[in-house]
Amino acid sequence: MESWGILKPRVFRSGVCAAPSLSREGRPCVASAEQGRGESSAGRPEAQAIKHDSARYLTLRKLAREMRRAPTPAEAELWKRVRDGRLGGLHFERQLVVEEFIVDFYCRTARLVVEVDGEIHESQTGRDAERDAFLTALGLRVLRFPNALVLKDIYAVLHEIRLAAEDSPRQR
Repeated sequence: MESWGILKPRVFRSGVCAAPSLSREGRPCVASAEQGRGESSAGRPEAQAIKHDSARYLTLRKLAREMRRAPTPAEAELWKRVRDGRLGGLHFERQLVVEEFIVDFYCRTARLVVEVDGEIHESQTGRDAERDAFLTALGLRVLRFPNALVLKDIYAVLHEIRLAAEDSPRQR
């Protein structure tokens, strides 16, 4: 399976990309010495040597851009409340490519993924569980909220996100 990093990958002359990540087993990855990167002094992974399928990554990035341009009403409402550090100074990105998935919202400092689920997710709970397990193995915490809850009680959703972010191990 091809792999993409959380940040936009950088391609080196060797044809290998570097992107901060954890291994699929959840252990920190160390980049090759050629790249001169590895674990930080805090023991966090700074970069991982990964294979890069540029066509697949570019396809996902293009799809993520389209999804940012046409958010669901629930995504738009949540984005109004979390953008620009409005939720306790936390910086969120939306519709971001993480490995082979596009996540709705991502906070790097809290390593937190927030998914806003529409009706389609009621019929694909197994697929969502596999996706959550994969993201959790990368060291990310995943929160899921149904569209109806986001639109009905946004403050409860924001409270849950903030609590999860405070509990997450932060990068320094």
